[in-house]
Amino acid sequence: MIGKSLFFSSLAACLIALSIPCGVIAAAGPSVSYLQVDTTRGRLILLEGGRPVLILEDIAIGRDGPSSTKRRGDGTTPLGRYRVAGIRPQGVFNGFIAIDYPSPADAARGFGAGVISAAEYRAIVRAHAAGRMPPQDTALGGHLGIHGLGQGDPAFHAAFNWTRGCIAVTNEQFGALLARVTPGMTVEIR
Repeated sequence: MIGKSLFFSSLAACLIALSIPCGVIAAAGPSVSYLQVDTTRGRLILLEGGRPVLILEDIAIGRDGPSSTKRRGDGTTPLGRYRVAGIRPQGVFNGFIAIDYPSPADAARGFGAGVISAAEYRAIVRAHAAGRMPPQDTALGGHLGIHGLGQGDPAFHAAFNWTRGCIAVTNEQFGALLARVTPGMTVEIR
């Protein structure tokens, strides 16, 4: 186990690193795009230069709501700041936009709470520093992103938060989003 001073020094470095893009350096200015997920209002907004250019209403999140302390299998959607780590335009849910959860801040909280080991914490931080997908098999969970419904029931989607932690939109919404999302784009879930 690492000492408290080393832990808090690492935590501070990670929190500073959250403001630095992982793997992709985005140009500053009005052309910068990012996704904002409003879990309270049930909407996903694509912003360009701080202005909304695409608003997707009636999204679904994890069946057990949002959480700042996500754990594997808990059915919650993590709150925080992430990046688009990969894009699959086809699949079971009509495609998948992967996010780089868990973040260094998630790892610091998980390590501080004894949920993950020091080695897992370091692996997550190193992956982010290198612009790679962090380990997806720790007790913090993983394999999260944004997807469509596939063959799912649109009426069920409209009535319930139903995912295991991902953000779901209709297939039509996913198509509109897929046309504008790029790897490295920030995804803020709040």
